[in-house]
Amino acid sequence: MKPIILEKKEIIQLLDFNEIINVIEQSFVDFFSGKALMPTPQDIMLEEFNGETHVKSAYVEGSKHYCIKIASGFFNNPKINLSSSQGMMILLEAKTGIPKCILLEDGQLTDYRTAAAGAVAAKYLANKDSENVIVVGTGIQAKLQVEFLLKIFPIKRLFVWGRSEDKAKDYCNYFLAKSTSFDFQIIKSIEEAQHLDIDIIITATPSRKALVPNKVVKKAVHINAIGADMPGKQELDEKIFFNAKVITDSTAQCAKSGELQHALKTGKITLDDVYSELGEIISKNKKGRENPEEITVFDSTGLGVQDLAISNYVFDKYCKMKKIN
Repeated sequence: MKPIILEKKEIIQLLDFNEIINVIEQSFVDFFSGKALMPTPQDIMLEEFNGETHVKSAYVEGSKHYCIKIASGFFNNPKINLSSSQGMMILLEAKTGIPKCILLEDGQLTDYRTAAAGAVAAKYLANKDSENVIVVGTGIQAKLQVEFLLKIFPIKRLFVWGRSEDKAKDYCNYFLAKSTSFDFQIIKSIEEAQHLDIDIIITATPSRKALVPNKVVKKAVHINAIGADMPGKQELDEKIFFNAKVITDSTAQCAKSGELQHALKTGKITLDDVYSELGEIISKNKKGRENPEEITVFDSTGLGVQDLAISNYVFDKYCKMKKIN
């Protein structure tokens, strides 16, 4: 039997933000439970083309399928009217290895599960009355992080910084077109944030140098550090980690590929200083935010179990819609 092939247009029609958040939240629990088989991610750097590709895979004990995902970021693509995100996910039957579904999603599912992970992290780690957000970055992930966060928090003010002021304006226009109710403000320098009342900081860029200085991170702030997912990438000043409660999606991955790699190399913290992985908090083995004044950092590198979860979710919805057993 040939695998079902789903294209991006079909996949998008099946997605529901609230359902995705629930699916990704459960995937963190699956990872923490020890039931997940998740090989080390493979990274391919194509510096000649300003591109990078990640290969991730996972199986969770008891699942009908395992997943192999190829996700790429080619950051010159917007100049030729192409999305910077590309890729596909492949679901294979766990019992036989037979390919069951090929999801030609152009990186969209990776974008969605990453944004959902940010929302889940903020749900457990940010103050419940958070309403002022600053986003560092103006790309698709910077947009989706806010869209998913809106399912958890009633954002009132959104501050935006991007390397290009024109792109920052486009970013704001994107949300204006969606008739969102919060106010926008473009800031010309990230340092301006030290004079603003910020509850949540989101970083979503492919930067290889620190963008957010320690001086802008005040008490009570939660940070979703999303962009650093490969060796060498960095968005946060490593000094931030010294005074923060650090939570990772996978401490082993973050030590190699996340923001954590820089804090460890410079000796600002050690692995013993990492508070927990997010799945441990969701599973109620540890508390999340314990007081309003804490600084919390969620270091996100992306997990293969998230790809398995969202691809299973799409395939199940498709099969129910088409009445496929």
